[in-house]
Amino acid sequence: MKINFELLDEAISISHMTTLVIEDVKVFSNIVEMLYQYDDESKLKIFDKKLILNSEIEVVTDILGYNVNTPALLKTVYSNLEKQLIEKLEIRSIFENLILDLEDLIKEEFIDYDLDLEIGEVTIQQIFKVFGVRVEVDNRTIFEKITEIIKVFKYQIKKKLLIFINVCSYLDSVEIVQLREYISLYHLNVLFLEPKKIYGINQYILDKDYYLYRRNAII
Repeated sequence: MKINFELLDEAISISHMTTLVIEDVKVFSNIVEMLYQYDDESKLKIFDKKLILNSEIEVVTDILGYNVNTPALLKTVYSNLEKQLIEKLEIRSIFENLILDLEDLIKEEFIDYDLDLEIGEVTIQQIFKVFGVRVEVDNRTIFEKITEIIKVFKYQIKKKLLIFINVCSYLDSVEIVQLREYISLYHLNVLFLEPKKIYGINQYILDKDYYLYRRNAII
């Protein structure tokens, strides 16, 4: 996967943890804006064998305020749980019988009600939603929050690229190395867009003269 925009002579490859530092504040701001407004006509291009769509990227700026329990994720979770349930015939049978019993109890209440009522079909996934099944979030540190976002991103099947904006400043060098190993373990493509050099990792740097170069372990 690659990213390209007007100031680059050639596209930057994105593989596992890739960090792009943009030192010019105005350029950094413009790139962030283009990511939020990203579409087919954007001057910024993200592509693999074909152009990556807006729906295929996830941009994260507010780490603490980011909600991992998005509708898309929960839909995937419910679908996976339903598949697990289907494979366990005994548990599935108990589950379905409980749903039928609950429907019967509700229908009994219809008898004494003035209006003619009917009950729709209840799916297993709807039951998960009613019970509020969701990803448990108990992150005590910003590092834990970031790793949780990465872990959850793995299950968003339609997403191809995760982008963090200005988050490395919250992490020390040890955490950044651990983060790189964590991303590699999950075989994900994650781009870190930063306004200043980061210590201890490989990074692309677009300096204030718009010259792009790659260096390691920048202090």
